[in-house]
Amino acid sequence: MYLKKIKKGNLTIEQQVTIKVKKMTLELELTEAQQNKLTPVLTKHITERKAQLGKRKKGKGEEKKICLL
Repeated sequence: MYLKKIKKGNLTIEQQVTIKVKKMTLELELTEAQQNKLTPVLTKHITERKAQLGKRKKGKGEEKKICLL
C-alpha cells in the first residue's frame, strides 16, 4: 500500500489529518458533516502526539549527555 511507504514524520499535520479522515471515511462511511467534525479533533490529537514525541526525543538527548559526563 502506498501510504505505508511514506514516513509519517515527513508529512505535515494537515496531510496526516487528511489521510486519517479519508481512511476513516472509507472504513466507517462517514458523512461530510461527520468528516468536518472529525478534522479538528484529529488535528488536536496529532499535534499533541508530535509535541510528546518531541519531548521524548529531547529527553533522550539529555540522558546521553549525562552518561557522557
